[in-house]
Amino acid sequence: MLHIVWEFRIRKGARRAFETHYSANGTWAKLFRKSPDYIETILVKDRLDRERYLVTDIWKDWNSFRKFKSKYKNAYEALDQDCERLTSEEKLIGNFQTL
Repeated sequence: MLHIVWEFRIRKGARRAFETHYSANGTWAKLFRKSPDYIETILVKDRLDRERYLVTDIWKDWNSFRKFKSKYKNAYEALDQDCERLTSEEKLIGNFQTL
């Protein structure tokens, strides 16, 4: 399995909207579910830093994610652009493979 891990810092006042988009049943997960190879999204919040979150999107493998991004490129980019207003920082931690 592929684990794509992101770190986000949210803007003040954006907590509810951010969690709505990035939660396990959020807007991103709904888009990802168009692929049978998407497994789940995990959203966690830093216990001490209220503006720091990690998001892990889990896919069958790298090729599955790549095919999804190609097929749903426009929807992915539109949602990504819409969500930029919610964060002050966005960092890809990495693409990890289950051993």
